[in-house]
Amino acid sequence: MDTSRQLIFDLLRTMTVGVLMFDNESNLILANPFIRSMTGVYRGDAVLKDFINLFRKERDTKMHTTIILDLSFVMEKVLHQGGKAVFFKQVLLGEKVFELVVTPIRNDKYAISGGAFIFYDITQLQAVDRMKTEFVSLASHQLRTPLTAIKLFSEMLLSGEVGNLQGKQKEYLQNIHDSTDRMAALVNDLLNVSRLEEGRLRIEPVINNIVKLIDKIVKEHKYLAEDKKCNIKFEVGDLHSSDTFLDPVLFGEIVGNLLDNAIQYSEGKRCDIIVRLEQKNNNFIVSVKDFGTGIAKKDQKRIFERFYRTDNAVKSVTKGTGLGLYLVKMITDAFGGKVWFESEGIGKGTTFYVEIPLKGMKKRSGEQGLA
Repeated sequence: MDTSRQLIFDLLRTMTVGVLMFDNESNLILANPFIRSMTGVYRGDAVLKDFINLFRKERDTKMHTTIILDLSFVMEKVLHQGGKAVFFKQVLLGEKVFELVVTPIRNDKYAISGGAFIFYDITQLQAVDRMKTEFVSLASHQLRTPLTAIKLFSEMLLSGEVGNLQGKQKEYLQNIHDSTDRMAALVNDLLNVSRLEEGRLRIEPVINNIVKLIDKIVKEHKYLAEDKKCNIKFEVGDLHSSDTFLDPVLFGEIVGNLLDNAIQYSEGKRCDIIVRLEQKNNNFIVSVKDFGTGIAKKDQKRIFERFYRTDNAVKSVTKGTGLGLYLVKMITDAFGGKVWFESEGIGKGTTFYVEIPLKGMKKRSGEQGLA
């Protein structure tokens, strides 16, 4: 064996990630020590079927079961269907959790000569993330009671039920009330995030007219838009039918969040917001278009991350939390939809799109709805 080949084998042997390599005829040709120790498959002539029943995909939190990961199908896809790498966020082996990348291997003529399964152990990271989510959920529950009391008593004082207030007293008390509202909204967002991440959010779709629902949400945002001297226009394209199964609370959270952002980040002479509903293939497409601050190219990959806010967003609106779009993405994924956006950059506006199947949202059992 030449030096370069020996170095490759030494690298594979000492790596702290699991590696399974296969040739272009779907034969398993190498399993490094890390993955062999995790699976217990030590045979030098091991074949892929020895591993097929070991791995699982994401846990089904409702049924307390897991989904079999078909390694053979994934391998076939990588070898013969375009040669693109495939990524899995969670792959389970016993109590261990892995990220999995399945990537093609190409020879010096760029032809696919095989591929590799690469397993990254994220068990500890998942445990830490779960503890953070549980802490946020517990802390948020504990904060709701005192916040409710502060809001109630401040409303009583503002109403004059216990005596008249002087000008400055009323002004300061109004500030307390408004700040309490903002804090309560943040606590609710944190609770909703924890319920979504733990799979506890309930989705209860019922027959609704999607046109009427959007129109209602637009009208509810009328006064917020008028404060910013914005104009909201609702357009309806060609629809075969406007009745479908929707959870009105969750749908309102999605469209409401997108409208809130469009209003808040609309600046300059033109503050027009266009909400549009249309049908494409087997989906409804709801879009919210603004002509505001836009999203820089460098920020676009992270826009749906939890707590992420762009630099120009922070400058425009200092009080945001970075949870609105994260919630929109989580809710949309949960009911089987899709969300994305288009923006040409700073100062050129943004259009967000939400795709909903014509048959509506998928029902999901859960302990609670939105906070």
